[in-house]
Amino acid sequence: GERGEAGLDFLQAENHFAAALELDPDNLFTRDEYARVCFNLADLEAGPTAQAYWQKSLDAFEAVMATDPKTGLSEASLRESAAFWAYARAKCGQFDAARQQLWLMATLAPQDWFPRYLLAGVHLLDHFFDLVHAALVEDGVLEQFVQPSARDQVADDVKHPVGTERLA
Repeated sequence: GERGEAGLDFLQAENHFAAALELDPDNLFTRDEYARVCFNLADLEAGPTAQAYWQKSLDAFEAVMATDPKTGLSEASLRESAAFWAYARAKCGQFDAARQQLWLMATLAPQDWFPRYLLAGVHLLDHFFDLVHAALVEDGVLEQFVQPSARDQVADDVKHPVGTERLA
């Protein structure tokens, strides 16, 4: 992808965090940092490469949230990781789960603007998918130009519009 110098730094960081996790898979701080690096790489990439990083980010943030106790991470870091996890869910097509998670976060911390900001992004992603998918179906693009075996992949690519916004 066209990630530039910053992307190369994130790629090196990913490799170092992955190696650290092989040595100590239960290190919560390292897993959280790995999830954040994958999140940023997903945002810098496009297409299937970005989608793979969104999934890695989602999985790593989920592992962070499933770890108990969560020693080593501040409350602010955990809130931010939960928000990034929700956004990664949306980027992986889990719009309802992302919305529910962000609504809960907004309810528990009504003074925090960040969950509401991401909730707006999730609504836009979901709406964008609906609009593009409907246009493709209405125009017959999926039927005319895409072989039946590839239709699901095209629909999946449309559902995951990576690179349409910048978060960081």
